[in-house]
Amino acid sequence: MKKWLLAAALIITTFAAGAYAVASAREVRAFNDACVLSGYDCTDIARPVVAYDDLASLKGLLGYYSPGTYVVFIARKLNKDVEYAVMVHEMVHYLQFRSHMADGTLDSFTNCTAEREAFEVSDKILERLRLGVLARNGNLRDYGCR
Repeated sequence: MKKWLLAAALIITTFAAGAYAVASAREVRAFNDACVLSGYDCTDIARPVVAYDDLASLKGLLGYYSPGTYVVFIARKLNKDVEYAVMVHEMVHYLQFRSHMADGTLDSFTNCTAEREAFEVSDKILERLRLGVLARNGNLRDYGCR
């Protein structure tokens, strides 16, 4: 009984501190868009946790997926439409990691392939939002891709 009570108190404290939050409708929609537009089978894949951070240590990145924690980090203070496109982009990375880890092909899946696929999906989101296309070639050059 005491272990259950301690676990419940820890969960309540964690949620109250804002470390983990129930997924917003926007996060659920972003995950669904990432699944549909990337073509990954999301049947047995739970949504990642989304956290907002200043990402100052990541030198100008707008988002980051942390494979070790299954957390998608999004930069604070982005335009809501850009934030959504970044969230979908990072969720594609989450799906790539989970999918290729599950089928044993993670080692052969290159960073350039991952970025191309994620930018193709986020570009579709930006087009849908009538924001044009991100400078995909410039972003891919930053990763050493051509």
